[in-house]
Amino acid sequence: MREKVSPQIRFFGRTVCGKGSGAESIGTGLRGGKLQEIEVVTDKLGKPSIRLFGYFQKLAEQLGVVNWHLSLTHEQGYAAAFVVMEVEK
Repeated sequence: MREKVSPQIRFFGRTVCGKGSGAESIGTGLRGGKLQEIEVVTDKLGKPSIRLFGYFQKLAEQLGVVNWHLSLTHEQGYAAAFVVMEVEK
């Protein structure tokens, strides 16, 4: 029998999952940077995206990243994120 997970824990898990997916998509994971340098943000309609600072921002600029697409989901005790980076050629 599964324990009921509070909405706050689900939101936190989904956010951390989004941060981790952003770090992985840039190619380093958390090596070299900190989780606090990746922020999951939403627009006025609730669409999620990623905002970077510090090490990750510099790396994204070097790679030519111009846009992020982030999809987040959670169900009971599970969270998942899918990230697409648009890179300028």
